[in-house]
Amino acid sequence: MSSGVRWTALAILLLAVGTAVAQDVADEQQENAPAPGEGGQIVKEVPNIFSGLFDSFDYEPRGRRDPFSQTYVSRTQEPEQPDGYGPLLPLQRFKLEDLRLTGILWNVSNPKAILKDPTGNIHVVTLNSKIGTRNGYVAAIREGEIVVVETIEQDGRLISTAQVVKIAK
Repeated sequence: MSSGVRWTALAILLLAVGTAVAQDVADEQQENAPAPGEGGQIVKEVPNIFSGLFDSFDYEPRGRRDPFSQTYVSRTQEPEQPDGYGPLLPLQRFKLEDLRLTGILWNVSNPKAILKDPTGNIHVVTLNSKIGTRNGYVAAIREGEIVVVETIEQDGRLISTAQVVKIAK
């Protein structure tokens, strides 16, 4: 038995014994005490220190939502992604034609490109970043352009095409 469980069990035992002793003392005082006005003694009632801990609670469900029901959030229709490709990333929600290439950091060991989506958000991509609605990825980042390879399924075959996106002027 772990130390925490022992301390918890000891605390519960002490609470139970304390409650029983307090109740016995109160019962004994009540039995042995003279009636009010007899013998000049004042009878004190022992307060129940556990009164708020064990009170019952009645839950009234009218007008309240069920806390165990499934909440449904309506979402805008997302582009269909073929099974097995994982969740959609932000740049996979837009067609490649809708994205603008605004900057390139290319003469470094890990080149990066800066794209702007139709909503005005800026995204930084590196090699192999997923992009576009047709399962595309960034294959190369060169001076002034990026190369995106997109793969689509036609007649049961996978067809890959390379698209060159030039920097916007």
